[in-house]
Amino acid sequence: MSTTQAIERLTTGEAAAPLAPRVILDARFIGFAGIGRWVDGIWRGLLEIGADVIGVWPAGPPRDWMGVCRPEPPGPHVAVGARPFLPAEQLALARVLRAVGAGVHHAPNWSVPYLTARPVVVTVHDIYPYLDPTIARSKLAARVYRAVIPGAVRKARRLVAVSPLAARQLRDTFNIGEDRLRVIEHGIDHARWRRAPAAAVDAVRARYGLPRDYLLYVGTLKPHKNLATLLAAHGREHPPLVLAGPSRQELAGSPLVGGRGGGGKVIAIGRVQDELPALYSGALALALPSLYESAPFPPLEAMACGTPVVCSDGGGLPEMIGDDGLIVPVRDVGAWREALSRICGQETLRRRLGEAGRGRVAGRSWSEAARQYLEIYREVCA
Repeated sequence: MSTTQAIERLTTGEAAAPLAPRVILDARFIGFAGIGRWVDGIWRGLLEIGADVIGVWPAGPPRDWMGVCRPEPPGPHVAVGARPFLPAEQLALARVLRAVGAGVHHAPNWSVPYLTARPVVVTVHDIYPYLDPTIARSKLAARVYRAVIPGAVRKARRLVAVSPLAARQLRDTFNIGEDRLRVIEHGIDHARWRRAPAAAVDAVRARYGLPRDYLLYVGTLKPHKNLATLLAAHGREHPPLVLAGPSRQELAGSPLVGGRGGGGKVIAIGRVQDELPALYSGALALALPSLYESAPFPPLEAMACGTPVVCSDGGGLPEMIGDDGLIVPVRDVGAWREALSRICGQETLRRRLGEAGRGRVAGRSWSEAARQYLEIYREVCA
């Protein structure tokens, strides 16, 4: 179906009375590991509470930069071929907003439409690439971030931070008033992220050749993920460390981790999707050694599955985990080695932290996050 046909279909059928002005949600980042989960979650949450929301969906099959893994669109959508941050998206987004009678545009990243008078809401996951250009994917990406973030901040009618840390970064860096800034934390899909049945855990162990006991890392090989510290701390005395995200080839070819192992067995299984709940459920603990994070999904998902979390004190992680996990100095290899030994050797500690983690995330839901966004949509359209 062409973009024109999709727009006609969305604008000519019978529709229920909306709870708020029609929202265009930019879903072109759906294939990304973190932001893609946010897009899918908030989209489903908005649909659940009856909001009138239409997604801007990436046209064509999954590919390269747009993400090779993505779920099906959960609701009405318009396919757009223009990629984020390229000039063609400005005409494409303005056309869609105009054609479907949108009341507000919701951008989950810094790629915003400038050729529209409709209010724009931007969700901010962090501004680390702006504060530290060296963590961007490339020098070109760093220059793009330095250029587009200030413009998006100016364009946005409301900026919604996903964590208190991200809100502080925005406030301190761009001197944003409280009238334009909100904090809405991630929801959790508890139907998916929960303790997996033993049969599912056994099946995922068999598929990837995993032992009964293992530690789990979920993430990428980006420098700020600090995987080298975890690998250096992981020794022969520990159960195998399973890496969900990096492939064997990526791990072998990475200058960030090459030659830094502590002697423990490492199993890289690449990127996974549907099997993550079972992987979390089977793990002794999730290890997250990041130098800085704002509000990553893996610790929330692990806690929802009843799996204890061992994380660094980088960025917003201490606020996110609180006393319901083990928090380790980010670059202290000795402290990490001790924490891994402690979590692996103490079943009582694992049980206590697993139960505490489940309680910590029990009140999170995408429908509640969507209700908070609904109030913002009404504000900016009033």
